[in-house]
Amino acid sequence: MDKDLRAILERKGLPKSATEAEALEFFDRMSLEQKGHVGTEMAKRGWDKGETPAERLTTRSTVEEAATREITTRAFTLRAESADEENRSVEAVIATDDPVTVYDWRAGGLVDEVLRMDGVELPDRVPMLANHSRWSLDDVFGSARDIEAGEHEITGRLYFAEGDADAERAWQKVRGGHIRDVSAGYRAVKYTDIQPGQSAAVAGKTYTARGRTLRVTTRWQLREVSLVPIGADPRSKIRADHFDEDFQMNKRLRKYLESIGLRAEATEEEAQSFLEGLEGERAERAEALRTQEPEGGENRSDPPADPPADPPDDHGRGDSDGDPPADPEAIARRAIADERRRVRALEELAGEDVSRDTLQRAIHEGMTVERASQLFLEDIRRREPSGPAIHSRSRDRDTNARSLAAGFMATSGIDPTQHSMHNGRATPAQRDRITEQDADRGDEFRGMSTYDLVRECLLIDTGRSVRTVEQAIDALRASPSGATLSYVFSTNVYARLLEGWNAIGDTTAGWCDEEDVPNFLQQEDISLSASARLERLPRGGTANHATASDSHETYSIARYAKQFVVDEQDIIDDRLGAILRMPMEMGEAARQLRPDMVYSVMLQNPTMVSDSGAVFNSTAVTTSGGHANLGTGALSATTLKAGISAMVKQRLNRTTKDPGKQLNIRPRFLIVPAALEWTARELTASEFLMKLFADSSDPHYSQLNLIARDGLIPVIDDRVGAIGVLDPRTGSSRTGTDTNWFLTQGGRRGLRVAYRRGTNRQPAMRSFALTEGQWGLGWDINMDLGVAFTEWKTWYKSTGAG
Repeated sequence: MDKDLRAILERKGLPKSATEAEALEFFDRMSLEQKGHVGTEMAKRGWDKGETPAERLTTRSTVEEAATREITTRAFTLRAESADEENRSVEAVIATDDPVTVYDWRAGGLVDEVLRMDGVELPDRVPMLANHSRWSLDDVFGSARDIEAGEHEITGRLYFAEGDADAERAWQKVRGGHIRDVSAGYRAVKYTDIQPGQSAAVAGKTYTARGRTLRVTTRWQLREVSLVPIGADPRSKIRADHFDEDFQMNKRLRKYLESIGLRAEATEEEAQSFLEGLEGERAERAEALRTQEPEGGENRSDPPADPPADPPDDHGRGDSDGDPPADPEAIARRAIADERRRVRALEELAGEDVSRDTLQRAIHEGMTVERASQLFLEDIRRREPSGPAIHSRSRDRDTNARSLAAGFMATSGIDPTQHSMHNGRATPAQRDRITEQDADRGDEFRGMSTYDLVRECLLIDTGRSVRTVEQAIDALRASPSGATLSYVFSTNVYARLLEGWNAIGDTTAGWCDEEDVPNFLQQEDISLSASARLERLPRGGTANHATASDSHETYSIARYAKQFVVDEQDIIDDRLGAILRMPMEMGEAARQLRPDMVYSVMLQNPTMVSDSGAVFNSTAVTTSGGHANLGTGALSATTLKAGISAMVKQRLNRTTKDPGKQLNIRPRFLIVPAALEWTARELTASEFLMKLFADSSDPHYSQLNLIARDGLIPVIDDRVGAIGVLDPRTGSSRTGTDTNWFLTQGGRRGLRVAYRRGTNRQPAMRSFALTEGQWGLGWDINMDLGVAFTEWKTWYKSTGAG
């Protein structure tokens, strides 16, 4: 038995002295729900160890269960009336587009989520599980099939497996109406988060977030459906086969349902589902309206759309013996008024101290003021600020790390929506992108001073407000981690780093071979020089074997890094604006690292491992190490044509006896120093003039530029010139000349630039805190890359001295 599983079972009562067989028997006796919890804990242990699960699904359930699960649940109610005995199946509404509170495992908190029905990816069938347990085949009770997406809901039919004792017990409980709830397990692929109090248009519809973040999921994948004990969404049910398609709900009942949440455009079937999900006083009032016979038929006038909030006590009441009211319309008006009074009283009692999800729970469960009081008190007691994303309690609730970071960026003229929040430990993920809502909320912090920034961050982290810089420094010393401050600073440092990175061009882009390698060990680039030419076969002879001799070039990547810090003196002096120019310069330097290395290697003219010859040499290729790709002519039409011809002449396996295989290599790039820029442009320009008439003598007529027809692209970089470049690998200067020039084919083989895999070919950044009597924050950035020639046949160089 797995040791982690054994440890969990021992914590749940298994004696430590139990044998393997006894442990297995103990596990088999556990209920399905207990096994599901064990499986969840096993997965969480793997996650904590860094063993990332193959997939994390979002599921939907009650708010109380959500915070204790690794996955959250959104559940829906079943109806036993739709059970089909012959094929052991039951129909269900699997998901709806109603907003439901779910636990977001990415952010570690609750969000309200809307699933767009037009964004779901539906398979032919998905497994039907017990309590979202994906850890054992025994937890598969059957499958959900015939799945269809409607305008506001997804329906399907649940088929129970035969010959399985657990599935049989579950089927009997569903038939008997004892299990009424199912839960959809899904993976959110694309979504938009709307912060509390904000509105946004998503997929053509405007959504408004109330007390917490509203997530509108526009693309999601249904992965499984589970039987669960308790559901959360009353609109989703197993449907009854005997539902009368011609049934039409009476208008008084329909009006009442719409007043408590039913959409005005809901179908009759949706209204019936909504009705069946009511509980408590709402269910009793609806039942009274449903069973009340109309007077004068359904064509009588409808009740007013907005009845008086406080009708007279005797309006529509029956006699003193408690008989039901004679007027159904009066019942509806009275029920609506009572409900409004109850909701208003709960909202007044909750005020600003009770969380919105607790208030909504009290409203939806039909709690009285007396019953809700204890729930609200418990909510207030357990709510404490924690983490950098908690809202400040003493000011606007929209003040958080994301808005502060966005405001800090805007102060420097940086668009926050083009950047991501950075936790100081890893490259930001897509979900860390700063949204338009974050930028809007952060606009009020534009132009803040260093002290103001520190004060806001301390208020979020500790709940304490400071009045002087000295108090701020003391507070930061007492809590050196400075979670929010580090979060905000790291985000801005990384944004400035990328701004500097993107501000610098790279003239090596497009003609270098690029690759990602896994580590810093020596890498090999292997190529085969095959001898596969067909030879004449005499009558009765035997064909010779094709031969191949391998050759290789070696290279490795290295790390290049820099760090800088911000200490308390910079904060006191309000010098952050000047200090944070440093990451932009570091970003620019990081961008220049690759071209510095590329041109350094070109000027170095290293020796090839495969044949011990320098990359550029004028020795004949029939001689060992000879490459015949080095000339001396100054850049002109004649020497450029000669260089192109030299590359076209390159052959594979050429010897004094064998002409070798023709490669037909043609250059695509002409690389020159600044001194040769205009010569290069003139030689590669495609412009020419033509005669208007064949017999005219046009003095401006010029010949067609044949070199331009080859499509050569000039690359101008003075690193190959007389001033040269500082080689990042050695720290020494490498110089070229103002007359040398290069031709290259570019593409797959030639000059390789290698990056460490997973870095996105960009600089990575980390943050750290100063210790040992100092307070401050520091950051370091690094890039892992290397450059090497892997092929000489695709290159030509001229010194330009001839």
